[in-house]
Amino acid sequence: MRRPGVTFAVATTEGARVENRLLAAVRMLMTDMSRRGVDDAELVQVTSAIELDPDRAIAGLRQLALTRRFDAKQARSVVAQIGEVSPFDQVEAAVILYPALMNAESFHVVLGAFEEDDDRANVCLRLGLDVEAVMRGAIGVPRHKARG
Repeated sequence: MRRPGVTFAVATTEGARVENRLLAAVRMLMTDMSRRGVDDAELVQVTSAIELDPDRAIAGLRQLALTRRFDAKQARSVVAQIGEVSPFDQVEAAVILYPALMNAESFHVVLGAFEEDDDRANVCLRLGLDVEAVMRGAIGVPRHKARG
């Protein structure tokens, strides 16, 4: 279920500074994506492997995710395609791809590949994340607070 968007208006004399910092962050992400991101050819290799041999595809995905980064749309595509072949491996693919995302706050996009709430909850449980927080885009919220 989609929630209506919220718009905030902030009155500040620091608008230009905020804009410059935001632009710098976007440029940094774009540079990082071009340097470490999965390109179209690599994505085709992964998706082709899924159709040929899903078990080897998971192993290849695990290896690729160690050194390369996926955007949320790419990760969702891979997770959805694996789910068509093997629902069990779909959960595994989402778990593998979480740490390989360029922007973890977009993990809810990846979880959108799952039809069942229980599968989304299973992925989050394995990652130690609160599924409701993830679906709100508040990623990185642990299920249990550490005792100190």
